[in-house]
Amino acid sequence: MHANGGDVPTEFKTKKFAQRLLPARWGKGGPTITATSLADDYVHFLQPRVLTVREWARLQMFPDWYQFEGKRTTGGLRRAGNPRAGVFDREVPKYTQIGNAVPVGLAHQVGTHLARLLAV
Repeated sequence: MHANGGDVPTEFKTKKFAQRLLPARWGKGGPTITATSLADDYVHFLQPRVLTVREWARLQMFPDWYQFEGKRTTGGLRRAGNPRAGVFDREVPKYTQIGNAVPVGLAHQVGTHLARLLAV
């Protein structure tokens, strides 16, 4: 992907392949990605790897001291449970916690605005 401007050579493509190469620099429009709960959706702009949990957390504006609990990723019944069989336990992996989160800066701004409205 790095050698081909983000394109995957035909011999390496699969039906499920959905990875995209992150740009090294954002354009004038700023970031145009969506934080995702799938760890392998995006590839690091410089290195042939996916982003780490901490890198995704930084994109969502989590402070570096913030700790996520649980496994990095899970799948199948561990992630979805099986209500028909009475299995309601679900694991929420770190990538999902970050992908489902409202960006910290946005949450702060909304909270500040609501506090002003309620103070009137």
